[in-house]
Amino acid sequence: MDRLRPGLMAALLLCLPLLLHAAGEPWLGRPLADYIDSLNLPVIYSSDVVPPGLRVAREPTASDREYALRQVLAASGLALVSGPDDRLLVVSARGRATQTDAAVTGVVRAADGGRLGGAEIYVDGAGRGRTGRAGEFLIRDVAPGSHTLRVRLEGYLSAERALELREGQVLVADIRIPRAPRALPDLVVTSSLHRLVYESPGSHTFLDRERLLDLPNLADDPLRAGERLPGVAGGGVSARAHVRGGEETETLVLFDGLRLYEPFHLKDFQNVVSMLDMQAVGGIDYYSGGFPARYGDRMSAVMDIDIRRPVAPRSTEVRVDFLHAGVTSLGTFEAGDGEWLAAVRRGNLDLMLQAVNPDLGTPRYLDLLLHAERDIGPRLRLGGNALVSRDKIGVSDSGDTTAADARYDNRYLWLKLGWLATARLSASTVLSASLIENARAGFVERPGVVSGRVIRDERDFRIFGLKQDWTWQRSEASLWRAGFDLKHVEGDYEYASERLVDPLFAGLAGVTDAGSEVRDYSLSPGGAQFAMYLARRWQINDWLTAEGGLRWDQQTYTTAADDEQISPRVSLLARPRPGTELRLSWGRFYQAQELNELKVADGQPDFEEAQRSEHVILSAIQDVGAYRLRAELYRKKMRSLAARFENLTDPLTLLPELQPDRIRLDPESATARGAELLLTRRPGDEGLSWWASYAWSEVLDRFDDGKVARSWDQTHAVKFGLDWSAGPWNFSLAASVHTGWPKTRLLLVEGEAEPEVIAEARNRRRYEDFHRLDLRLGREFRLARGTLQAYLEVTNLYNGRNPCCLDYTPVTGEDGGRVLVEETDYWLPLVPSLGVAWRFE
Repeated sequence: MDRLRPGLMAALLLCLPLLLHAAGEPWLGRPLADYIDSLNLPVIYSSDVVPPGLRVAREPTASDREYALRQVLAASGLALVSGPDDRLLVVSARGRATQTDAAVTGVVRAADGGRLGGAEIYVDGAGRGRTGRAGEFLIRDVAPGSHTLRVRLEGYLSAERALELREGQVLVADIRIPRAPRALPDLVVTSSLHRLVYESPGSHTFLDRERLLDLPNLADDPLRAGERLPGVAGGGVSARAHVRGGEETETLVLFDGLRLYEPFHLKDFQNVVSMLDMQAVGGIDYYSGGFPARYGDRMSAVMDIDIRRPVAPRSTEVRVDFLHAGVTSLGTFEAGDGEWLAAVRRGNLDLMLQAVNPDLGTPRYLDLLLHAERDIGPRLRLGGNALVSRDKIGVSDSGDTTAADARYDNRYLWLKLGWLATARLSASTVLSASLIENARAGFVERPGVVSGRVIRDERDFRIFGLKQDWTWQRSEASLWRAGFDLKHVEGDYEYASERLVDPLFAGLAGVTDAGSEVRDYSLSPGGAQFAMYLARRWQINDWLTAEGGLRWDQQTYTTAADDEQISPRVSLLARPRPGTELRLSWGRFYQAQELNELKVADGQPDFEEAQRSEHVILSAIQDVGAYRLRAELYRKKMRSLAARFENLTDPLTLLPELQPDRIRLDPESATARGAELLLTRRPGDEGLSWWASYAWSEVLDRFDDGKVARSWDQTHAVKFGLDWSAGPWNFSLAASVHTGWPKTRLLLVEGEAEPEVIAEARNRRRYEDFHRLDLRLGREFRLARGTLQAYLEVTNLYNGRNPCCLDYTPVTGEDGGRVLVEETDYWLPLVPSLGVAWRFE
C-alpha cells in the first residue's frame, strides 16, 4: 500500500488540471444567454424572456445539464416547459402573479430515469395540470408557505413531496415514481389492441401522435391510421375500412368518450375524409377484435380516440396544404387547474377542383372543435366539448352522366365529469346531444342503361345520451369496471326516387314493371337504447391475468324480433418471462341497426334484428431490444346477418341505388379467419423506426348454394413503413401490396326475345394485385417566433394503376347487333400535396 500511495498522489496531481477544467469556469454574474447557449441543449428562448442584461444569479451545481439549467433559471424566476418538436422553451415561472407568489418546476421520472408525460400534479389536493411530453411541469401562482405536492400516474405508485416556499421563490423538484408492482388499470389483457399513442419505453407503443403526423396519410386523417395495420383492408379512397373481413359500418368510433355516429365529410360520396383534425387528436386505441365489455354496438373494431392535451401554457399551429387549411390552438388556464383547445378547418377540395377541372363540382366542408375542462373541486373535473361540421356538396362524374348535390350538418355536444372518489375508486359521466341533418338529391342519365333521380333524401336524427363508467381497484390484484349507457333516439326519413332501367339491363336490376321503379317513404322512428356492463380483471398469480365481462344491450325503436342482446367476453394474459406475452380472447359481439341506418334508399324501410359475431383470437408478442414481433391467429363467425346491398361492378358510383348493378345479398352466415405477423422497430437515438407486416386472410359468405368471397377479400397482404428523422429533416414512406379484390363481370347474352345483360358468378374472378407507395418529406425552419414546417406528401408515388371497378356501355356493332363495351376504372392515381405549418407559443 505504501508503494501505491506516491503513484496515486502523482496521478491525482496530474489529473487535477483536467478535473478543474471539467468543473468549468464559474458562471455567476455572467450573461444568462451565454450559459444557455453553452449547454448545447435544444432550448428556445426570446430576448423578451432572457434579455441581454440578465445575469446568472446562481452557480449551477448539478451534473445533469438540464437540471442545472433549471436551477439557474429558477433563480431568475424562469422555468423550462416542453416546446415544439421536442425542444425546451424558456418561460416566466410567475406569469401574471405578484412578486410574492412562488412557483414550482421540475421533471417527473420513472425509477429508471425515463421521463413520464401525462402525470397528474396536485398541490394540497387540488389538480394543477399534467406533465408535458418530456415529463416536465410548471406550477405558477403558489402562495408562500408549506404545501404538499402529489404526483399521480396510472400504473405507477403515487409520490408526495413536502414544499416550503418563500416569497418569489421558484423551487426545482426532480421527482421519481416507481412502477406499481401490479398495475391492473394499465394492463391490456384483451387481444388485438394497437395503441397508437405515446407511452414510456417498453409499453405497447406502435405509433405516437407525432409519428402519425409524420407518416404519409392522405388528408392527415386520424381515421385512416388503421390502414397501416395488418388485417385492415381499404382501397384508399374512403377513410372507412374493412377490419378482418367485416363491413365498413362495423367499426365503433369514440372521441373523448362520445360515440360519433357519422364522423365523415362527403359521407354519401365514399366518406373521403373524417371530421376529426389530426392536430386535435392525442392518441388512438385501435381494437381490431376481442375488445372489452365496455365497448358495444359494433361487432368488428373500435377506434377509441383521445383528445390532445396541452404540454405548454399555450401553443398554436396554422396549417395550409392542398387539401385543408386550419388553425389549432390549445393551452392551460393561468391557475393551472384546467385546459382548453380550439380547432377550425376548411377543406380545399373545391378550390383544387376549380383549378383542375371545374366540371367535377364544388365539395365544400368545414369543421370546428371546441374543448375546455377545469377542476371544480379537489376531486372533480368538468369538461365541455362541441364538435360541429358542415358540408355543402355539388359533384358530377367526368362524363356528366351523374350529378348529385348534398348538404350535411353535424353537431355533437357533450359534458364530461370526472370524479376521483378515492385513490381506488373513480367515475366518468358523459351527458350528450348528437344532432345530425342530411339532405341529398341527384340524377343519372346513361342512355341505353338507366335514367333516374333521387328526388329527395332527407334524414334528421337526434340522440340524447347519459353514460357513466366506474372503475374500482378493489385490491392490488383485482379491478372492477361497470357502467351504463342510456339514449333517447328519434329521427325522420323523407325519401323519394325513381328510375327507368333499359330493357337490356332490367333482368340484372330485378325490375319487372316495364323497367321502372318508384320509391317513396316518410318515416319517423324513435325510442330508446339501453346498455349495461360489468367486468372484472384479476391477477391470478405473478404471470397470469384474466379478464371477464358481461354486457347487456336493448333497443326499443326497432320492430325486429331480437331487440335484446347479452354479450359474454373472456380474455387471458400470460407473461411466462420478461418480454413475452401470450393472449387468448373469446367474446360475443352484437351490432343492432342504429336509428340512422335504415336502408330506405334500397327499398328496405324496416329495422332488422341485431347481427352477431363471435371472436376467437390467439396472440403472442416477443420483445427483443428495440424490436417487437407480434403474431395473431383469429377466427370470426358472423350470424344473423343483415341484408347487404352492393354494386356488382362499380362501388364508387355517386348514386349507387339508381345503378342497374345494385343487388341485395342475404347470406345465412359468414366466416373470417386469418393469421397476422407484425414486426416493429421502436425509434432509436438515430431517429429511425420501421414496421413490416404480413397477413393471410379469408372471408366467406355462406348462401344456400355455397360459399362466396366477400368483395373486399384479400388473401395475402404485405405492408411496410419507415420513419426517419435527422435534425430538421423528416422522411417517411409507407407501402402496401395485397391480392386483388374479387370482381364480377357482366355479359351480353341472347335472351328469350331480346338480348339481355347478365352477371357471371359473383366474385369468382379477381382484379390484379394492388400495390401502392406513399411518401412524405418535411423540413423544419426555426423562426424568430416558433417554427415553420414545409412538407411534401405524395400518395401513390409511382402512379400505379390499381383496378377497382368495371364500367359497361352498350353500343351498336358493325353487324348492327348490340355489343357491351367494358372499361376498367382505378383507385387513386398519384395525388401530391404541398403544405406548410407554422407553430408558435
